[in-house]
Amino acid sequence: MFLLATTPLLLLVGCGSASSANGPENGASPAPKVPVTVLTRRITWQENVPRTVVCFGRLIPVREQVLSFDRGGLVEAVEAAVGDVVGAGTVLARLEQSALEEQRRILQEDVDRVRAAIPSAPQVETRSLRQRLQQSEAQLESVQAELNRGTLVAAFDARIEEIRIAAGQGIAAGMPAIRIVEDLPPLVQVSADENVATLLTDDVTVWVGLQSTARTASVFSREALRGPVTGELVRLEFGETLPPQSWAFGDVVESRFIVSTTDTGFRVPIASLMQQDDDTWYVYVADPVVGDGRTTHQILRRDVEIVRLLEGEVIVTGELTPGDRVVISGTHRLVRNQPVTVVDETETISDLSEREPAG
Repeated sequence: MFLLATTPLLLLVGCGSASSANGPENGASPAPKVPVTVLTRRITWQENVPRTVVCFGRLIPVREQVLSFDRGGLVEAVEAAVGDVVGAGTVLARLEQSALEEQRRILQEDVDRVRAAIPSAPQVETRSLRQRLQQSEAQLESVQAELNRGTLVAAFDARIEEIRIAAGQGIAAGMPAIRIVEDLPPLVQVSADENVATLLTDDVTVWVGLQSTARTASVFSREALRGPVTGELVRLEFGETLPPQSWAFGDVVESRFIVSTTDTGFRVPIASLMQQDDDTWYVYVADPVVGDGRTTHQILRRDVEIVRLLEGEVIVTGELTPGDRVVISGTHRLVRNQPVTVVDETETISDLSEREPAG
């Protein structure tokens, strides 16, 4: 089933510690004098931020069939094993039907004998011979049809996935006996609600994870979901050859696709968000302070509004400007006006030790 790559707002409470109206955020406690090191991101204004949709589906065959006998009887032989690849028309199992086989033999001999006699027979006998031939052929056809009801045959090139019968076993008509699947790469079948199905258009490229490797796929077919849920059952077809050992029918796989949006704002990690008592949101920024010929930083708070949740990140607008250094880690240790040493997310602590703190 498709799952949007979003996180409920309630879960964001755990991403940072909110300060109460009477806490250090409002000056009740002085800011520490010793700077702490914080990890920051220089933010930029982004237009039309793309959206990633994550879905989960199951690998299914392009076509499968469960074979059963049209009549009951004793299983005489099973001619295939699980895992075998067989061609269309291959006999897979048959019932014990020696009496029918003997009857077919006798009728076939009669048909052959009469058919051979007609060309040389006197004209007065030709009509009766033709009538006899017609009757024998009809009986032969009937017997053959009955034999077919006691024989299981692959209708297409297939792989044997399951066998539920064994030689010597009694079986009733219609009882599932052998399951076969088309010997082709699998499809990914996902259930999409109405909103997601609208985004998953036929021209969208989907990346499917198979054993930690992303494989491309596209829409193969779609049909309306049955039941109370409005949406579509979407099947995806791989666009490349798959190593046989990388998949198995029934595997649950993660799929992702990207769609364009009109969302604009600043993109920051969810961990940078802090929640206030009135359920509004803010972030900390490291504001540069110039003095004594050098640039230091202090913590300021900026109120923001959430535009959209992403996977691990969030798009926000509010009291931010391009180039602000948003604190993305360790926010629970900070209070307003606290001096800090900043490290950009592209740097490491070891980078910091090699230079003076700067803006």
